[in-house]
This record gives sequence, C-alpha cells and structure tokens, in this order.
Amino acid sequence: MHEAGSGGSWAPAARADTGAREDAAVAGQDPVAWGPRDFAGRTRVQVGRQLVIVDTTVWIDYLTGVRNAETDWLDRELDRQRLGLTDLILCEVLQGIRDEASFGRALREFRRFEVFKTGGAELAIAAARNYRKLRQRGYTVRKTIDCWIATFCIRERHSLLHRDRDFDPFEALLGLLVVRPLSG
Repeated sequence: MHEAGSGGSWAPAARADTGAREDAAVAGQDPVAWGPRDFAGRTRVQVGRQLVIVDTTVWIDYLTGVRNAETDWLDRELDRQRLGLTDLILCEVLQGIRDEASFGRALREFRRFEVFKTGGAELAIAAARNYRKLRQRGYTVRKTIDCWIATFCIRERHSLLHRDRDFDPFEALLGLLVVRPLSG
C-alpha cells in the first residue's frame, strides 16, 4: 500500500470520558462509531522527519478513548510527526471493528497515513533470526506478528510507538528505536 497522506483522526471526541466507551466495549458495541473527532484540517510536515510506526496496541487504546502516555503523545503529535503503520497493524486494528460503517470510516482514515507492505521471504527470515537471537538470550516473544513488526522497524530504521512488553527485548538487545512518551 505505502500511501502517504495529510494526517487525520477519527478518535472519539471526548477521550476523557472513557467510562462510557469501556461500557460499550464490554456490551459488544463498537466504540469507534461514537462521535468521531475530525482532524481533516490538520496537516503534517513530513519532509526530513523520521517515521514513527504506531502499533496496534496504541491505535486500539486511542480509538476506544483510553488515555495513557502513548495515546496522549499520538493525539498531540498527529499534526507534527510523520506517522505510519504496517499492513499487519492495519489488519489487526480493522478486524476488531464490528460494524460496516465504522469499518469504512476507519479504513478511509488509516489511508491518510503511510501504510507499508511487510511481506516477503527476506523479512520473514530476518524476523525468525531475531526471534532465535532473543530466545537464545532467554526472551520468548509471544506473538510472531511482534517479531515481524519489530524487525521491519529495525531494518527500515523507523521508531515504534507501542504498549506491548514483547517489544522491550528488541529495543534492549537488537536496537529497535522506541518512542517513550513522558507520563503525565
């Protein structure tokens, strides 16, 4: 895909009011369908800026109105940073959306960001090698997709914004660049 865009978000308008969205998620309703916020007027200056890949863990929190250091950073930096995601992250986020209207809106909004194709034998082999290196050092990464995303970011020298401990050994031992927002 690798589509560049002008930035934008459709996150819930009242992110501070997470209780109602959490109740909706428990009830099986789609919280993304609730009151989208429009950032279509915002633009991002992308020339000469390092790309930040935003992981599924952050997108899900952001879209459901969960406030934490990572979602606050994403909200603040939408118009300042060059942001992207991988095809696998796009798949993970979209498959969690329950209704068709929200799915279509989310897909349109995600296309505003750079979406990178990550398939191929070279990346698969590199991800397997990274998994094996970490396992030899006593770390077992729980999900293959995390090995794939981390290896993609390492190879392409992209930073990663995440909320998943499986990425920590990639940072500590293999040189993954991670965005670490300050809390509060």
